[in-house]
Amino acid sequence: MVNTQHPSSIGNKSLFVPKISRKGGMELLKLENQADLNSLPLGNWGIREPSYESAEGPRLNGQFEIFRFYFSYLIVDNKSNGCWLGFNTGSWYVRDLNFPFVSPTVITGVAFDRSMSRLGHGKGYYDRYIERYIADGKPRPLLVALGLRDQLLSQAIPVEEHDFKMDMIITPDEVTRR
Repeated sequence: MVNTQHPSSIGNKSLFVPKISRKGGMELLKLENQADLNSLPLGNWGIREPSYESAEGPRLNGQFEIFRFYFSYLIVDNKSNGCWLGFNTGSWYVRDLNFPFVSPTVITGVAFDRSMSRLGHGKGYYDRYIERYIADGKPRPLLVALGLRDQLLSQAIPVEEHDFKMDMIITPDEVTRR
């Protein structure tokens, strides 16, 4: 199905972006709308990201949560427990992911492999965040990796004992599940 409507125009939603602290920790910062996203300064990689001084913490509310990663959105409908993926390829391609609703966390990475391993930038931000999230008594979130087709490798990538396996790896061509 092709949908030309931009995801930010869909109902009540929440957009969370990672914020890295000066001490090397990571939190998720909620942005209320597209204007909030556009107001973020460009970081070292030319991607809009919260500054160290951002004080607002994560909150969950509303019907939709939209997780943006460069070229795509993961849209979670909190009321009907549906989940869709939208790719911006000139127009919006929307794919129903058809998985039971568990709070998803979208994970970035340099590369992924078919055993659902993830190679990050080596700082451990996501692994420490997920570990802390679970230690707070919350259920393990659904770990969703979004990447380009060339980031999903057939050969194994190096991992360490503390690295979390992904539950789902999504590229424009396929959805791989654990």
